[in-house]
Amino acid sequence: MAAPGHPICGREAEARILAGIEARHGVPVYSAATAVVAAMRALGARRIGLVSPYPEGLDAACAAYWEGHGLTVTAKAAVGAETAAFHPIYAMAGAACLDALRSLQGGDCEAVILLGTGMPTLAPLLAVAGRGGPPAISCNLALAWAACDGARAETLPAWIAGEGWGDRLARLYPAALGAET
Repeated sequence: MAAPGHPICGREAEARILAGIEARHGVPVYSAATAVVAAMRALGARRIGLVSPYPEGLDAACAAYWEGHGLTVTAKAAVGAETAAFHPIYAMAGAACLDALRSLQGGDCEAVILLGTGMPTLAPLLAVAGRGGPPAISCNLALAWAACDGARAETLPAWIAGEGWGDRLARLYPAALGAET
């Protein structure tokens, strides 16, 4: 059930929509959220932390979605809008996301999910990869993993570590990595 004023279709409706697309096209289909759920299952993570750019009402609806998939939200860090732009998530700096992510690295969560498909997450994910905290993954990275590797659990650690994409990010956007790590 969606929170009032928020267009979240819910787990059951989402499953029906994705199953219909799969049946029509004969290929596996993921939403960003179902890819994250697949990633959490691949990691064996049940206690999760959320890094979120959303207002509290939408966060509550998100938490209910994750809990409907058997996950428990144990921690949350907000990433505030840095501008009053029409879509402030697209004007965010990765440093704010990284600060929020680092605040959850010492907690009791088994994995951290970076919400917001428009939030800059790749440089922050690389900054914490392999540094001893819980694994972190964004909705976009989970979706890329599921689409490219069919959500195979054995390939997820390499995606989280930046293998295959981290070097390209560093070559294309060196300033982003240097300023935010």
